[in-house]
Amino acid sequence: MNQTMTQTATTKPEVFWVWSDEVLKNRIDAYFYQPKFKELYKVLEGGKYKVGKLSDLFDGELIKGILPTHEEKGDEVNVIQISNVDRDGVIDTSDCLTAKREAYEDKHILRRNDILVVITGATIGKVGFWKDEKDNFYLGGDIVKFQVKKEFDPIFVWAYLRSKFGQKQILRHITGATNKHLSPDDVASIQIPILPLEKQKKVSVIVQSAYAEKRKKEEEAQQVLASIDGFVLGELGIDIAGGHERERERERVSEAAPETYVIWSDEIKQRIDPNFYRPYFKELLRAIHAKNNLTLGEIVEFSNEIWDQKSIFEDNFPYIEISGIDLKTGDIEEIAQLLTTDAPSRAKMVVRHNDIIVSTTRPNRGAITKISEEQDGSIASTGFAVLRDLKTDKISRDYLFVMLRSILSLKQMEQRTTGGNYPAITAEDLKQIRIVVPDRVKQEKITSGVQSSYAKMRTLRAQAAEVLENAQKQVEQMILE
Repeated sequence: MNQTMTQTATTKPEVFWVWSDEVLKNRIDAYFYQPKFKELYKVLEGGKYKVGKLSDLFDGELIKGILPTHEEKGDEVNVIQISNVDRDGVIDTSDCLTAKREAYEDKHILRRNDILVVITGATIGKVGFWKDEKDNFYLGGDIVKFQVKKEFDPIFVWAYLRSKFGQKQILRHITGATNKHLSPDDVASIQIPILPLEKQKKVSVIVQSAYAEKRKKEEEAQQVLASIDGFVLGELGIDIAGGHERERERERVSEAAPETYVIWSDEIKQRIDPNFYRPYFKELLRAIHAKNNLTLGEIVEFSNEIWDQKSIFEDNFPYIEISGIDLKTGDIEEIAQLLTTDAPSRAKMVVRHNDIIVSTTRPNRGAITKISEEQDGSIASTGFAVLRDLKTDKISRDYLFVMLRSILSLKQMEQRTTGGNYPAITAEDLKQIRIVVPDRVKQEKITSGVQSSYAKMRTLRAQAAEVLENAQKQVEQMILE
């Protein structure tokens, strides 16, 4: 028979039947044949436009990126990784991996209007768009890219792959449990309606307008974020503006003219790396020591509550990864639900309500969050340090959270990190971070002001997300017209 019989149970698990002649040789998993996917293809085929494969649109071949080996790491070219592609399809180039040019072929160069698809990992299916021509950027591992022919609008194709029509097809083709994967051939086989170019361009205008409005909202949110450190420093009566200007100037210094400074030999204790003794850090610590302050180790106990990866949970467990933390607000954006049988080796730290967890890998990025009551008992990566019981009543937990995310703490963390591409800080070094401790009234004022700024940021970002969501719905409707 040439049709599929399906019947869905009213209770979980879902039950359905598939005829044997529809079962593909390389896919015998039930998930692939769920009725929701059949319904999706019915909707696409029932539209007014011819449906083709994504590969029909390719101008050239589908290119798979590569991750440089340890020997290939260097500072000659920038490499776009999964982490550079955000959930809205925007590619952030501010924090790229670097490598030697010899690690890549010319085909890996990112060119204007490239469409990128993430094919591996927890964020599989993210679709990025390389809008402008930029020099010296290359395609990293676990991502594929392609260009479309002139008779197709690249922004329309990008928007389609981000729509429910594209994303459901991507989800259908995913294989693997712990290591989720999407093959390049599966990307090429995605079905897409062939809209007239004129209509594609109308979709493109809607999408570009939405992203322009989104950028405006995000710029407002960024201004709010940028004002937080100034507010905190002002309330504490700390002036490191001059040092901050010199810090920015240092970041502009080329390798041909590196920063040069001198320290006395009796200042060198334990650490012999030049970064630790940079003048900016010395000025920062001098300003902190001029105020009442305590080390983090004097303020709070570090928890060592470990999960044995066997008890507590039956089938699934909630897992907090460093990548799940919003760097701007400190909110937890995502808690993965993983099978206990597939628990990563790093999934061991038990977190409790009111714990503050601090990423020890690249800690100066600010992946620092506070655990809510609903998140109590979750499992966090061993890449976090877990701060639990306060040792003193001189400081509030909310103020401590605010200060850990401030420039005063993040720069101290940067000073104490070691390592190359993935610098980290040890728990012992983290305990040496100094926190300025004003009176309780001042702590409350600072905490309230920062939390108010975070609330403004969340509102602006929610508005930006709503703009995209509304545009996406409009695009999906146009596809079916």
